[in-house]
Parts: sequence; structure tokens; C-alpha cells
Amino acid sequence: MTEGKVEAIASDLKTLVEGTVLSDDLSRTIYSSGACIYSVRPMVIVQPRNREDVVQCVRYAAKNGIPVTARGGGTGRAGQGIGEGIILDFMRYMNQVLEIDPEKKWVRVQPGVILGRLNAVLKPMKKFFPIDPSTTDYCAIGGIIANNSSGPHAIKYGATRDYVESLEVVLADGEVIKTGPRALAGFAPAGGNDQGEKKIYAGVLDLVNRYAGPLRDEKPDTMKNSCGYDLWQVRKNGSLDLTPLLVGSEGTLGIFTEAKLRLADPGGKTHSALIYFNTLDTVGKATLEILKLSPTMLEIMEKQIIDLARAKFKEMKPYLPEGIEATLFVEFEGKSDEELKEKMRQVEQRLIREEKLAISLKAAQDPKDKEMLTKVRSVSGPILNKVKGPKKPIAFIEDAAVHPRRLGEYISGLREVLKRNGAEASIYGHAGDGNLHVMVF
Repeated sequence: MTEGKVEAIASDLKTLVEGTVLSDDLSRTIYSSGACIYSVRPMVIVQPRNREDVVQCVRYAAKNGIPVTARGGGTGRAGQGIGEGIILDFMRYMNQVLEIDPEKKWVRVQPGVILGRLNAVLKPMKKFFPIDPSTTDYCAIGGIIANNSSGPHAIKYGATRDYVESLEVVLADGEVIKTGPRALAGFAPAGGNDQGEKKIYAGVLDLVNRYAGPLRDEKPDTMKNSCGYDLWQVRKNGSLDLTPLLVGSEGTLGIFTEAKLRLADPGGKTHSALIYFNTLDTVGKATLEILKLSPTMLEIMEKQIIDLARAKFKEMKPYLPEGIEATLFVEFEGKSDEELKEKMRQVEQRLIREEKLAISLKAAQDPKDKEMLTKVRSVSGPILNKVKGPKKPIAFIEDAAVHPRRLGEYISGLREVLKRNGAEASIYGHAGDGNLHVMVF
């Protein structure tokens, strides 16, 4: 596209919105990338101040055939925050916590608020939003909702979809809807006679009814599912709710301008341990055995990262013995130290003495031990980002999820694919829900 055309679009948008419109070369270059391997140069960046700015941008884009991409912190690994048309950057202005009800445990926010800041606001009220991706201090709530994000505590708290009560959404024609349960009979929206919204509800219900068989038979066999559109949860208790469908839709069905989120209470005491394996073959079964005891965290780290960490950090050597193929980091939460120690005793008894799935276990004995175990658990990302030499780790097989019982099988199969193609990779992630990060060199 010519510079003249870009400037014409920017000029048009400046007359339509209160927010900031950027079209200079530097801004377009900055917004052409994020935490992904892709680079796509946008035409224009708009930093909306309010919902009406978003409506105006979407209507203008629809009229002129221009794609629109919503952007938060730009931390998406799959390129979700970049696009060739208009970028809507919500973090500049639409970043407010609008309303909190600590008694009923909900909060209303704009999409650009950073997750870490939200939890800082909630902390004095002894509440928090329990989804904890590694980018907590940088990622925006809008992106978390768009991607149905989770984190290491997903086996306790689930994913973002479990905590979104309702959304304010701008649709492709600029229409604004608010999601929430609607009675199946008539689909009358809250406003009364909005035919556009009514059509959407009728269309979704038709899809759910028409494809009931395939939806039942082909539902992914995973504990965490963020692929495609979630049609399994839209119909409940005689009502239809678009919220689960929009969460995880990555901006393809509408753009969020506000969200009402459920909150949680902080947990109790925790106890952690590292479990060591000399083969990947038993990791899946071990994971299922540990899940029976309701851990709050269960993370996997395999050989390449273990070897890198042992070589790089001498203080980690006692926690990462030679010759192991994988580790599982397990955390339990409870009311008393004795309760937590009993859980760890059960893990050791079941995995090592009875089933012979693991070779040993190292539990935290004191605060220093606990701190070191946490450092070992969280070393994967930082150590990979600092690898020396010509080969660098690249995230492009990201957040693949399999059922935990097939974890070892998946990793072994992936290793075979990499070997056939002359590639190597580091694998780590959330064993508890089978959600892995694969960094290919």
C-alpha cells in the first residue's frame, strides 16, 4: 500500500476517534512484531479512548474492507497481536479497573488492564484473578480472554474461560452486544428488538443442534482445549450464552471492550517437591497418579533443559542429578504442614515404592529448599532465552495440549519428528493438564 493511501486512512480515522492515531514509520515498525516469529507491518495503529472509538474504527474498516486486529501486551506466541490493517492498541487508554465487588467476588475491567496490576489492586481486598501465565506483568486482560490463557496453576483453577462472566463486544458491523445467559425461547436480548444479536443467538443454537453428533464424538480428548471455537459450553440449563464461545476466539468473532470477571480467594500453605525420572515412558502414568491427590501445580521439564540448567547454575546441581530424562515439579496446598507432608508421603509411596514410575523425590525441607525448587521449576524460559551460539530457541510449536496420560507418548513422538528433520528442541510446561511449550533450535 502506498504511503499516500496510509495517510488518507489515518486522516479519516483522526476525524472519527478521540484516541491517538499513529501512521509514522517507527510506530508501524514497532507494531509489526511481538513475542512471535512473525512480522507483519500494519497500515495504521489506533489507541482508542473508549468503546465509541472502537465502534467507529470497526465500522470504518468494514466499509473500506480493512482488517482489524486487537492488541494487548503483544505477548502472543502465535502472532495474534499483529496484522496488516488497523491495529487497535488497548493498553494506552482503555486500561482501567472499572468496578469491584469483593463480597460477590467479581470485577469489571477494560481490556487493556495488565493482569499484574489488576491483582495488585485486588490484593488489599484479599481477592485475585487466578489465571497466572508467565507474562503476568506484561499481558493484558483482553489478550488473556482472547486466548483462553491458563498457567501453572491450571489444574486447580482452570483456564480463563472458567472466570469470564460476561463481555461487552463490538461485532464486525460495529454493533455492540453484552453477553450473558439468554432464555432459549425467543432469544430476546436485554435491549428488546435487536435483530442482529437475535440472529447470532439463533445461528449458534442451529449450529449446536445440527452438529450435536460430531460435537459429542469429536470433542478433543484433553484437559485444556483452546483450539477452534468452544461450542460445548454455550448451552446450559435452558439458556444460551455466547461468553464461552467468544473466550478463546482470538478476536475473530468480535472485539472486547469490557469484561466482568469472577475472582478467587488466596490459597493456604504450600509444599513442593521435584520427582525424577530416568525414562519418559512413565511420566504420563505418574502424572495421572499425582492428579488423584489434587495438586495445585504439576510441571514437567525434560532432559535438554535439565542439562542446560545443571551446567549453567552450579547451585542447581544438587536438585538436578545426572542421568535423568525428566522431572516433575509438584505443589500441594493445604491447611497444615502435616496434611501437606502426608500428601508428599503418598506421592513417594505410590510413584517410587509401589508402581516404580519414578526413581526418586526431593521435597523442600525448609524455606531455602522451597526457594531453590521454585527457581528450578521456573528456569526453563529464562535459560533458553540466554542460550549462546548460532542456534536460538524459537517458539512455534506452542501450547500444544494432550491428555496427561499421553504426555510421555507425545514427547517421545515429537522427539522422533524432530530427529527425522535434523532438529532439536527443549520441552517444558504444564504436565497437570498436558499443555506444553516446545522451543525448537
